[in-house]
Amino acid sequence: MLKHKNKYYQYFLLTLALAGGILTLSSCSNEEKEDNILSAQPLGFEFSTQDESGVTAKKSRATAESGELISSIGMSCYTGFWDNNTSLPDFFYNEEIVYQGSNKWQTTSSYLKPATGTKRRFFAYYPYVSPTEDVLHNLTISAADAAGSPTIDYTIPANVADQQDLMVGWTDEDAFGAAFDVVHMKMYHMMTAVRFTIDESVPAGYIRKISIDNVADGGHFVYDDELKWNSVNSTLASYSLERDIRTGVGSKVELNADEVFMMMPQYLNDKSVVTITYDNGQVFTLSSSLDGKEWERGKLVTYNIKISSLFKLSLETTIEPWVDGDTFNWTSGY
Repeated sequence: MLKHKNKYYQYFLLTLALAGGILTLSSCSNEEKEDNILSAQPLGFEFSTQDESGVTAKKSRATAESGELISSIGMSCYTGFWDNNTSLPDFFYNEEIVYQGSNKWQTTSSYLKPATGTKRRFFAYYPYVSPTEDVLHNLTISAADAAGSPTIDYTIPANVADQQDLMVGWTDEDAFGAAFDVVHMKMYHMMTAVRFTIDESVPAGYIRKISIDNVADGGHFVYDDELKWNSVNSTLASYSLERDIRTGVGSKVELNADEVFMMMPQYLNDKSVVTITYDNGQVFTLSSSLDGKEWERGKLVTYNIKISSLFKLSLETTIEPWVDGDTFNWTSGY
C-alpha cells in the first residue's frame, strides 16, 4: 500500500515539475516579449539649412514667432543596400517627425532597432502630409510601394497664404549602430520666395492688388544630388494679393510673411508679368514684364515697386539667398 502511494506521489511530483517548467518557459517568453516592447523607441533627428556657399541669410516663412516650424516633417526610411530600382521604404513610410525643443526632433512612433550594420537611408520633406487629411494643399509624395528615390508632385495653391515653403532633405547610405543614434540632416528650400515692397517715392494713394501672371503652377521632383525640379508644369497660372496698401507714407512699405509668393523655380518668358492696381482717386492698372528673368530654388527675390510721374511701373530687383545657416530655431519674417 505504501509502495502504491509512493508511485502516485512520484507521479504527482513529476506533474508538478512539468507544470513548473511550462510556467517558467511561459514566464521567460513573456519577459522576452516585454523586453522587445521596452526596447522599441523613437528615432531622434537634428535638422539644419544652409545654402551651397554657406551664407547665412533670410529667415523662413515656415516658422512661427516662437521660432518653431509651423508643421511637422515627413520622413521615410529605407533599409538594405541602396538600389534605385528596387529599394522600398520598408523600415517606415511617411512617418511624422515632431519637434521636441532645442532642435531635437523624433518619430511619433517607436521602433525596434534593426541589426547592427544594417544599411539605411532617410528621405525627408517639409511640411508633413497627413495620410488621412490633405491639409497641406496640393502636395503628393510617392507611394509606399514605389521603388527607388521618392518623388514629390506639387501644384501651387491659388491663395498666397496657402503656398508652401517646401523643403527636402536626405542622408547618404550609412548603417545602424549598436544603438539608435541622432541622425543629422540638411534641409533645402525648393521654392523661390517672391516678395514685394512699396517704395517711399510712390505718390499718395493705395495699391489695391498685386499679381504675378502667367507663371508655371507646379512641378515634379525626384530626390537626387542635383537638387532641382525634374520637370516644371507647362500649365501657366496667375497669383494675386488683394489689399489696401497705403502709399506715400514717407517710408518703404514691406508686406507680411504670409503675403510672400512661393513660386516654382523657372525661367520667365514674355508672357510673365507683374501687374498692380494703383488708386489715387483714379484707378490705374500697371504692368512690368519679367521676360528673361530666372527664379532660382532657395532664393528670395524682392521687387521694390516704383511708380513714375507718368504712371509707369518699374521693379527694382534684389536677389539673395533665402536660407539659414544654423538650425530651424529662427523667427518668422523676411
